[in-house]
Amino acid sequence: MEAAESAGLTRVVKVSSYAAGVRPLVPSAATHVEIEARLWRSSLAWPLLRPDWWLDNVLAQIARVRNGEIFFPAGDATISAVDARDLADVAIAELLADSQFGGTLTLTGSDSVTVAEIAERLSRAADIPLSYRDESAPEWPDYYVAGMRKLFASFRARGFSPRTHTIEEVLGKPPRTIEQFGSEVLTAVLRS
Repeated sequence: MEAAESAGLTRVVKVSSYAAGVRPLVPSAATHVEIEARLWRSSLAWPLLRPDWWLDNVLAQIARVRNGEIFFPAGDATISAVDARDLADVAIAELLADSQFGGTLTLTGSDSVTVAEIAERLSRAADIPLSYRDESAPEWPDYYVAGMRKLFASFRARGFSPRTHTIEEVLGKPPRTIEQFGSEVLTAVLRS
């Protein structure tokens, strides 16, 4: 923030995480919380973008996806997953906006689903076999497993998945669907 202020910038957009608002703090969110606190103290105009969950998280397991499975210890937690392309579009729109808004924008997908349903819908959209494993991937380090379990426990504890209209309000169009992500992004990555 200091470098942005020194350079004469007046506006930044912080891509944060739903987890930054979770208490007790989800480990993966600690850096987001620290940066958010610094923004509050800065002279910059700054919207915070907090996506509920990113569909693109699936891509971190692309080798497993190629073998027909994804791992997340999510249980029956519901999430409203956002395509990173929508997140980027909102970030650009907010960066270029004339307003001096400084607040939190919660970004969600168009519906609230379980990770098992996301896997089913991606499977159909990308025309690949894809099954969901309700557990941590064997290669994940212990600290990451603990963080993922805490994150999905927070999703379950809230008892619902939020549905906002932020993407529609900012972009004038609905968020991309799970099916669009599967047919456009996942298939392209699988072909590469």
